[in-house]
Amino acid sequence: AAYDPNAQENLATFRFRIIAADNVPDENPNNNIFEVEVPYRFFDPTSDLPETPAEATDTSTGPLKQVAGPGEGLTRNQSAQGRILFNKRFRQYFGDRKKFAALINLQSYGDIVGAQKKATLNSDGIASVYVLDRAVNLFRVYARGEADGGSDAASYRGHASVFGMTLLDQGQSYSSEFFKNWDLSWEEEKIIASARFTVGPVPMTVSAGVRGSIGLNASVWYRNKELRAYGDVLKVSMAGFGEGGVDVEVASAGIGASLVVLRNTLLVNGTASFKNLSRRQVRLTLLARNQLEAIDGELYLYARYPVYHFCCSITEEESQLTLYRTGALYNKRWDLLNHFRAVSF
Repeated sequence: AAYDPNAQENLATFRFRIIAADNVPDENPNNNIFEVEVPYRFFDPTSDLPETPAEATDTSTGPLKQVAGPGEGLTRNQSAQGRILFNKRFRQYFGDRKKFAALINLQSYGDIVGAQKKATLNSDGIASVYVLDRAVNLFRVYARGEADGGSDAASYRGHASVFGMTLLDQGQSYSSEFFKNWDLSWEEEKIIASARFTVGPVPMTVSAGVRGSIGLNASVWYRNKELRAYGDVLKVSMAGFGEGGVDVEVASAGIGASLVVLRNTLLVNGTASFKNLSRRQVRLTLLARNQLEAIDGELYLYARYPVYHFCCSITEEESQLTLYRTGALYNKRWDLLNHFRAVSF
């Protein structure tokens, strides 16, 4: 069945039949069939991913590198310079923006050019949330280190912001040796949008948003002609919540919510080494591992109101309007990058 954006639930039903391979008659064939219901992942196959809100645009210095795996996409001239480039980006949208949705954009790359004696390690993440058809920038986090093996010096930069508010913006210009550790944890709650719904016969006004935490627990250092970066560059956990009230005095209403909007951890471990530069060799190792869960749980509105019956009796009834009831639309752990390469030039 086609996805219906106006439906309270979208489920696909799969029916499985078990058949004995030896063709022996089954005494009870009634238990050989079972069904599984799977929630749809919300998307519109006729349109592209929604644009990231303007306040979530990339503001990092320097251009993004070309996408290349271990040795992929490198010209002969680049190989002659001892160029190694590992680069991977993940960008995906989950949910229904008229209710709750999330857009996440992750990137990790390492770049080293032996002939120029230059190296860069960088990881960053940007996410936006959509609540009742309104979009806001959720966070922007990145950690970056750059090294110059010729002058035996390096620099770093770290940034974290939530809802456009800068929590961390630190850096250091080139120095011969440094060790920098970030241990940031921030909790936030924000109402993003309001809308009116009708639950049974009761009009209801709902204000909804997200609450949760964001963290940066990572280190970057330079010593003995090696640039190293490791730790959780991004750790975020955001849930949806709502507040509501009725527009009539004779009824009461509320919101039931247990909804994970976005939960993500990006772990990075990378090393760019110039230790064998005298032998015209460079080495790059980069692991970027991500754990992502998006849109999991339920969110519903309810209203209780009196019902007047014929001849003097009054009962209380309850109506519900389900906005979300779904298993995780995405729940996966995988490696964005996991490469090692040494190059002579």
